[in-house]
Amino acid sequence: QIEEPDDCRRHRALGQLRPGLWGELQAKDTFVRSVRASLGAVGSPVAAGEPAPALTFALAMSAVLVLFDGIMFGQGILSLFIALGLLVGRLPFILFSRHNHLRRPRLRNLAVYLVAIAVVIALVRTNARLAGERADLLVTAIKSYHLKYARYPAALDDLVPEFAREIPPAKFVLIDNRFRYAPREAGPLLYYTSLPPFGRRGFDFAKNRWTS
Repeated sequence: QIEEPDDCRRHRALGQLRPGLWGELQAKDTFVRSVRASLGAVGSPVAAGEPAPALTFALAMSAVLVLFDGIMFGQGILSLFIALGLLVGRLPFILFSRHNHLRRPRLRNLAVYLVAIAVVIALVRTNARLAGERADLLVTAIKSYHLKYARYPAALDDLVPEFAREIPPAKFVLIDNRFRYAPREAGPLLYYTSLPPFGRRGFDFAKNRWTS
């Protein structure tokens, strides 16, 4: 607990200190110290009997990360930033902390986060490979359609069922997971979102090559 400065004592004696202000300052200081201690911040006062960081919280936050960054958007950038922060900023502090009784649970929670990040990266890479393979199949189907009818399809659904059994999703994510098709006079463009929200990969039939 922080000590009341001399200036505050003088102002209190003169009746110039707002009632309750010093109590608010003490409450804020207690709150900041609690947050710093719960996060294991450098310099936090940690008592020898302080309870270990909760595993359930780490599991819950890891599940949110996988859902948000791996399944909803399929991006992976957030996970990479978190991994960098954990390995560069958090791991050295845990290893060299003088509070030995908290080292093992903190390392355990760190491992939980890193496993979740690895799951996200695996999902992102799998979806990227899957989208590329499915896009190649659609490009072949569109070229076959053009070869037979001397024109490009007006929409991807025109390929079904003669040239494709169905139009699959580009990736197994919840947001922006569809192939998009833009008919043009020179040649259509088939594209999909490779890196949300703005990264696009597409095949330009007029130039007969992939573009990003």
